[in-house]
Amino acid sequence: MQTLVALESFPSVQKISLVWLKRDLRLSDHEPIFEAVEAGFPILLLYCFEPSLIAAPQSDERHWRFVWESLSDLNSRLKPFQGQVMVLHQEVLPVVEAISEEFSIQAVYSYQETGIKITFDRDLTIADWLASKQIPWREFLQQGVERKRKNRDRWNNLWFGLMKSPLKNPDLKKAKWASLSKSFFENFPQNPIPKSWQTPNPGMQPGGESVGRKYLQSFISDRVKNYNRHISKPELSRKGCSRLSPYLAWGCLSVREVYQLAEQKAKSGFQVRNFTNFTSRLKWH
Repeated sequence: MQTLVALESFPSVQKISLVWLKRDLRLSDHEPIFEAVEAGFPILLLYCFEPSLIAAPQSDERHWRFVWESLSDLNSRLKPFQGQVMVLHQEVLPVVEAISEEFSIQAVYSYQETGIKITFDRDLTIADWLASKQIPWREFLQQGVERKRKNRDRWNNLWFGLMKSPLKNPDLKKAKWASLSKSFFENFPQNPIPKSWQTPNPGMQPGGESVGRKYLQSFISDRVKNYNRHISKPELSRKGCSRLSPYLAWGCLSVREVYQLAEQKAKSGFQVRNFTNFTSRLKWH
């Protein structure tokens, strides 16, 4: 008599959308998160402190303190929605490779980063690996800077088109989340987060979307009055300028949202000339 042997059943691998955070450390007007939510799969939010980038001459401890503070703020804002950013101190490729062994990555979502050669080369490496695994990578424009342009023809139209397009605010109430297990963090080789990054510096603006919004509101309601007069005066500019540069540079605020808020204020007749000059400088980001 032939004996039937029951096949061992293996748990299915969870399908996820991977959102790779870089210089977009916010929740509002975040197109990659917006699209990942709409895709319907559980979302794994990932940020990597990349040793190669940290070692670059353009890098300084103050940058990574600001990023750490921004990530801490992000996780505080995500907590009511049961979400969390997975933070690792390692290069991106080995992290994504390890994640792909635990999950079935349906797509990677991120903003297109316009940075230095290290980040450009890293993106090429990630693109090659994802293509080899047939994993789609959906990249979105953030500041209107477009790669591979040979000239500035029609760039102005592109920038204004992006700035005037609707904000992409993800509906976090309907988001489903994925997270890395405790054993993943215990077994995956990575560097510890330096204590100096986790220690606030009272002499510097703290990172995070929450603080960035406070600077934004105080600027558009008050400090903008002295914008044109004080912009070239080192001592007075701290009380007359926006002080938004780090929040725009690290994506704690979106350039598009700041542009639209400034335009709304100007259209109401408030400080029109100051806001006009301010919005023209947003192109520098």
